[in-house]
Amino acid sequence: MKKHITVLIAVLLTLVITLGCVFTVRLLRISDNYLNRLEISYRGALGELSDNLEKTSLTLKKMRYSSGELLRHKGTDTIISSCSAAASGAAALPFSEENSAVIEKLLSVTMDYSRFLGNKIASGDSLTEEEINNLETLSIYIDKLSVKINEMRTFLGTDLKECTVTELISLFSSNLNLPSIEKFYAALKDFAEESESFQGLVYEGPFSSHIERREALFIKDKEVISKEEAVKIAADFLDTEKENLKCSYETEGTLAAFEITGDNMKALVTKKGGEISFAKITGDYLETKLSYEDALKEATHFLNESGFDNLKETSYVISDNTCTINFCAYENGVKLYPDLIKITLELNEGKMVEYEAEGYLMNHIERDNLTPKLSPEECSKFLKENLSVKEISLALIPGEGKEEILCYEFLCEYTEKDNSKTEILSYINAEGGNEQQLFIINRGENHLNLR
Repeated sequence: MKKHITVLIAVLLTLVITLGCVFTVRLLRISDNYLNRLEISYRGALGELSDNLEKTSLTLKKMRYSSGELLRHKGTDTIISSCSAAASGAAALPFSEENSAVIEKLLSVTMDYSRFLGNKIASGDSLTEEEINNLETLSIYIDKLSVKINEMRTFLGTDLKECTVTELISLFSSNLNLPSIEKFYAALKDFAEESESFQGLVYEGPFSSHIERREALFIKDKEVISKEEAVKIAADFLDTEKENLKCSYETEGTLAAFEITGDNMKALVTKKGGEISFAKITGDYLETKLSYEDALKEATHFLNESGFDNLKETSYVISDNTCTINFCAYENGVKLYPDLIKITLELNEGKMVEYEAEGYLMNHIERDNLTPKLSPEECSKFLKENLSVKEISLALIPGEGKEEILCYEFLCEYTEKDNSKTEILSYINAEGGNEQQLFIINRGENHLNLR
C-alpha cells in the first residue's frame, strides 16, 4: 500500500513540475512577445521623434543663414509641422512625467515662436537680429534633445534578449539632462515674457529630381520603338545578351516604357526614343576596393559611353559597399538642376548597379535664355551678412510650380561662435535679386549632400 502511495505521489509531483514548466515557458513566451511588440512600437515612435527633431533643427539653422523672408516664412511652416509630428512620436513613448514635460514644453514653445515669426513675416515685417538669435537658442535645445533621443534609438538597435520590460521602460525614465526650462525661457529673452500672447495663434501661410510636366521634353519628338528594340537597348545597357531578357510589362503615362527583366536585373526603356529611365542589377556587394574618386571616374565613363557628356557631379553618398552619385546637366556653364541623373556603382569593380534618369528625360532641352539680368556683385548684396563667399556660378533651379529660375549659386562659409565653419549654398534670383533657396552642405568621409 505504501508503495502505491509513493508511486502516486511521484506521478503527481512529476505532473505538477511538468505543468509548471509548461506554464513558465508560456509565460516567458508571452513576456518575450510583449517585449518584442513594445520594442517595435517604441522603435517606430523613437524614429518619428528623432527624424522630426533633426528636421526641426535643420530648418532652424537654415532660417538663421537665410536673408530672404520668403524662405523664412516657409521655414516656420516646416517647423510647426515637424514639431507636431515629433510630439506625436513622444506621446507614444513611456517617458517619465518630468521628461514628458520637458519635451512637451520645448516643442510647444518652438511651435509658438514659429507661429509668431510666420505671422510677423506674413504681415510684411522683417525679423530683428534678436529674433534671429532666438532661432539659434531653439536650435541648441532641439539638438541637445536630439542627441538624447538618438542614444535611446541606438540602444534599441542592440540585442534586447537579456532586457526585461521593466528595464526597457526605465530607459525612458532616465534623466534627459537638458537645461531647465526656466533657463530655456530666459535664453529666449523678450519672447519668454510675451509667449502667452502667442498661444493658440493660427498660422497662415532639397531640389526635386524633376519638375512634374505634362510631357517628357527630352523624348517628346522621338520615334516610338518596338518591344524587340527595347530588349536590345536594355541588353546593351545592362551588359548582357538579349536572350537573357524579356519584355514582362508595359507602362503608360508621361514616360511610357517597356519593362525589360531578366535574372537579377531590370530596365525601363521609354517607348518614345528608347531611352533608359531606370535600371537595376541586384546582388550582394561585400567589398570596397574603390574610393569615391575611382567611382566618379567609372560613373563618368559609363555616362559618356551612354551618350551623356554634358553632366557634372553634384553630390554623393557611400553606403553598403556602393556609391551613389547625383549628376546634373550643364549648358554654357550653367548648372541645370532639374536635369538630374543618379547612378549607383558597386565599389569592388565599379560596375553600375542602379540608374535613374527620370529628371533628365522629363526636363532636358536646350534653354532659350540663360543670360542673367543682374551681376554677381548686385546679387551678392542679397546674401545674409557674415557669409563669406567662396565661389559663384550660374544655376537653373526648379521653382514652386513648373517654372525654372535662373540664379547665382553662392558657395559661402559661415563662422560659428565656436569658430567652426558651416558651408552654405545660397541661390539668389539673377533677375529679381531675392533669395530663392538655401542649403547647408553636409560633407563627411563617405558623403557630400545638401540639406
